[in-house]
Amino acid sequence: LYLSFETDAGYQKLASHVDPVCGMRVSGGSAAAIRDFLGRRYYLCSTTCASRFASNPGFYVDQRREPMGA
Repeated sequence: LYLSFETDAGYQKLASHVDPVCGMRVSGGSAAAIRDFLGRRYYLCSTTCASRFASNPGFYVDQRREPMGA
């Protein structure tokens, strides 16, 4: 039940997500771009972050990497 709620499109629009490129919090409904990578969806704050993510998504989803500005 929890997983089905978390993956619901309506919930995702209201939820707050972290942009994997810059670390900024982004509302699913106001994200500038949404990208999928390895079965997960990523919400990006700007077209600049979306372009950076698209060029090398594996780099930005690496859990060992600190977000920019951290």
